[in-house]
Amino acid sequence: MLLSLKTEAQELRTVSLEASPTRIMNGSLQRADLNGVTAALLIVRLPAEGVKFDGDLIGEPLFDVNEYYVWLETGCRMVQVKCPGVNSLMVHFEDLGIPALKSGQVYELTLELPASAYGAGGLSGRSGANGETVRPAPENHTLRGKITDKKGEELIGASVVVERPNGHQDGRATDIDGNYVLENVPDGSIVRVSYVGYRTKEIRLTGKVPPVLDVTLDEAGGVLSSGMQRETLYYDPNDTSEYFDLKGNRLPARPVKKGTYLRIKDGKPEKLEIK
Repeated sequence: MLLSLKTEAQELRTVSLEASPTRIMNGSLQRADLNGVTAALLIVRLPAEGVKFDGDLIGEPLFDVNEYYVWLETGCRMVQVKCPGVNSLMVHFEDLGIPALKSGQVYELTLELPASAYGAGGLSGRSGANGETVRPAPENHTLRGKITDKKGEELIGASVVVERPNGHQDGRATDIDGNYVLENVPDGSIVRVSYVGYRTKEIRLTGKVPPVLDVTLDEAGGVLSSGMQRETLYYDPNDTSEYFDLKGNRLPARPVKKGTYLRIKDGKPEKLEIK
């Protein structure tokens, strides 16, 4: 039996637009126009490949997991989004409460694809209107935690930067309680935490991204404590054991450094030695 289906144009929907004071535009995230004025960065959350943008762009946008990084000139008031398989969308920033983009500011624009466009389960690898293949976004995770010093004092405004496997970086600053949240963090990323007067700590995530990563920074007390501290963290979501150091401090994941640890598995404590 043959079925005749009437295809109607699908529409993108704007969910929200907001300035993000805690996202840091540093390093590779900075771009400037021909006059040297720092661009505004629009982070567009849209889980589809092959999306194009039209407007006062500075350079080519970048796609990273579920997000597009779009650099726009200062004072820009709108941008057009062209997504395969759906009608293009003109986003007027003033309609969303922001009259014009400011230099050096990071903004987050969240868009939603209609479920009927690619099935109720989301994107399914179907071809778009122009033949582009829209693939599901890679798996990513939300990483949160608290940054403190060795005395347990929260560090306000500490920089937490994630370097993804493709080399792209994104960062946040901790809030008044020393907390941070990083979204769309792929497995295998590197997390760098820095604060004035403290040694920078770099943590390479070799397993899955843990849901919580609390970091303690050491004070920079001269030549011997300068430089960067590097650690490796392995997290297995299927491992329900709890790990502690010999001082009784609970570890966020299974340790990978050489040493002696305490593991509690199925309620039974046992010694874990890594050589």
